[in-house]
Amino acid sequence: MYKLKKEEIRDIGLNFVFSQMKILTPMGRNRIKNLEIFGKDNKEKLLVEFSNISYCLDNIINRKEVYTQFASILSKIKDISGTITNLKNQRTLDIVELYEVKLFSYYVNSLIKAVHTNNISIQNFELESLNDVYALLDPEGMKLPTFMIYDDYCENLSKIRKDKKRLEQEIRNETNSDLIEKTLSKRRDLVYQEEIREQEIRKELTKKLGHFAYIIEKNINLVTYLDLLIAKAKLAKDYKCNCPKITDTYEIHLDNMNNPYFNSILKEKGSSYVPVGLKLQEGATVITGANMGGKSLTLKTLLLNVTLAQLGFFVFADYVSLPVLDYIYMIMDDLQSVNRGLSSFGAEIKALDEAIDLSLSGRGLIVMDELARGTNPQEGKAIVNAVVRFLNDKDTFSVISTHYDSIDLKDVVQYRVRGLKNIDFDKLSVSSISESSSNHELLQQLMDYTLEKCEDEAVPKDALNICKFLGLNQELYSIIKKYYEE
Repeated sequence: MYKLKKEEIRDIGLNFVFSQMKILTPMGRNRIKNLEIFGKDNKEKLLVEFSNISYCLDNIINRKEVYTQFASILSKIKDISGTITNLKNQRTLDIVELYEVKLFSYYVNSLIKAVHTNNISIQNFELESLNDVYALLDPEGMKLPTFMIYDDYCENLSKIRKDKKRLEQEIRNETNSDLIEKTLSKRRDLVYQEEIREQEIRKELTKKLGHFAYIIEKNINLVTYLDLLIAKAKLAKDYKCNCPKITDTYEIHLDNMNNPYFNSILKEKGSSYVPVGLKLQEGATVITGANMGGKSLTLKTLLLNVTLAQLGFFVFADYVSLPVLDYIYMIMDDLQSVNRGLSSFGAEIKALDEAIDLSLSGRGLIVMDELARGTNPQEGKAIVNAVVRFLNDKDTFSVISTHYDSIDLKDVVQYRVRGLKNIDFDKLSVSSISESSSNHELLQQLMDYTLEKCEDEAVPKDALNICKFLGLNQELYSIIKKYYEE
């Protein structure tokens, strides 16, 4: 399971990734909202998923005519899940529902033909022919994507319709109002007989189609799978994503991981996201750095790529290797809990307790951004120290970012955001700033978001430089500097 709230799914960029997928069926668009991570019990299925994406890349996406053919068919398929539920419960289908079943059968058979024609062979994917279903709904053998209660279903129905048509012609030719009314009465009787017979035929068709309900349902699931599989492959090509390497080692390794969501936002501002990399070992990993140093973006990018890998997607990184996880959990701002009446700190502690329970239940990824920010620094440090020590002994991957000093990092992997440490603010002149740029924009350009592994416990102190650079009131800045130097 990935226990990410809707806001968190949006904030890490997962919704953005989903929005970039070329999903063509309504079933696929619905399924993407309810994905679950594969989990360690389904490692082989996850490996098959990656293999199938690679296969689709080579044999469908990279063959333009083949992709166009599949996309054309998939884009015409409607979701008939509700109709199949009625069919399984033997609730008589109406004309529209019978038409939906016929159309679905038509396009499934078209997909089967496309698969065979193009020699497509996807693991665990084999559509079952619906020729018999289509034949039931196409008694005239016209092979047209339309449906009505055809005369061929019943000789008596055919006779009723012919008689009705004859009476309608008589009404058009008759001028005597009494005779017209008498003929209309006869026609009404025929219309009633026609409706009764059509209802009987729909009931008979529903009964016959009921034998195929589970085959149709199986094909619905397979069509949905194919739609998402091709969409995953198309996404991988469009964004040059790479296949994650699934291992049995106790390490998560990411090189040059990127986040297309943040890239799209920064691109509008004339900037771009700087790829970062890190290695996590079981236990605690601490990321230190001043505020505005990009720690949150790094954590969200980590979450995005690890979550995508566990959901069976290629990732936005040059290289990713990781084991199959039982869960993914993050603690950041929890506005929902605040809105329910909890303080921000209370909401954070509630989330922390849930994270601790998860850490005892299996191997997963827990990410905590600026833990204990909602209380005073002394208590905050104590909480961070305790959580780091507690999680460092657990068989799970925990990443905690903090700007607190004096955190006990013995036997703990530590990364530091390089930030502004290589910038000489005294030498940075006003001429360095273009007329079209603000101090804030230049600060973003100067900030080095690279993560570097380090041994010491000191946290970079960029806050004072940031205050000065962003033009904080000079008198207030002088007072802050005085306290800082003390």
